[in-house]
Amino acid sequence: MNGNETEKWRSIVRPVLTFVFSFAFIAGCVMGPINSNLLAYATLGMLVFWFGERAFAKFGTFIASHNQTTTTPAVPSEVVSLPSPPPAAPPPAAPVEAPPEPLDIEAFHSQVMADVEPMYHEVNPATIFYEAKDKGIVTRCDHISHAQDYWDYLVTLVYAAETYVKDVTETQTAAAGGCKGIVDPAYMKIQQDLQTTVRRRDHVYTLARSDIDWKAKLGNNATLWHVGVMAENLIRAAWEV
Repeated sequence: MNGNETEKWRSIVRPVLTFVFSFAFIAGCVMGPINSNLLAYATLGMLVFWFGERAFAKFGTFIASHNQTTTTPAVPSEVVSLPSPPPAAPPPAAPVEAPPEPLDIEAFHSQVMADVEPMYHEVNPATIFYEAKDKGIVTRCDHISHAQDYWDYLVTLVYAAETYVKDVTETQTAAAGGCKGIVDPAYMKIQQDLQTTVRRRDHVYTLARSDIDWKAKLGNNATLWHVGVMAENLIRAAWEV
């Protein structure tokens, strides 16, 4: 029974009981002198009605509050959120390739100087240049920077060789009483070597700035000398693609 039903019944029963007990009390008062028991019963009934009605009202209030308590939906307990998974580990960094060791030009030149006399039977700037050229033909090139170092070194030698050959040929021509307008073949040869060496050195630097896989293209011919000799052809072939 909820609070509304309780009030409904109270509104019906209360007037009726009030009328009955009021009438009984009046009747008891009138008939009291004749029969004192009627007054006692009427008084007792009025007291029972008075306190009973209040007890009934409290009982209805209790029922209503009990129904409200039982019908109140339970508050859901706090939802415990699961801990978020740890962040994914970053991908491993790509290994950084260590810079190559530079070409040991001093050791290379020492080997050239040790072999130049047995090979050419004379030590001068021209024979040193040609021995350095011969040694570069058979020395493996592991990195393009090694070819750059080698061809820088070779350009230095060819300039010295050109100056040496010029002085020698001019002296020999003058001693032989030759004409100054005639150029000695040896001097023409060293001039051509100088121009070719400088041009190939420049091509090696251009190849170093490109992404051409020169090792794969040269294969077993990937030596210090052949990188410079073939650099121009490798660059031209890449441009034509």
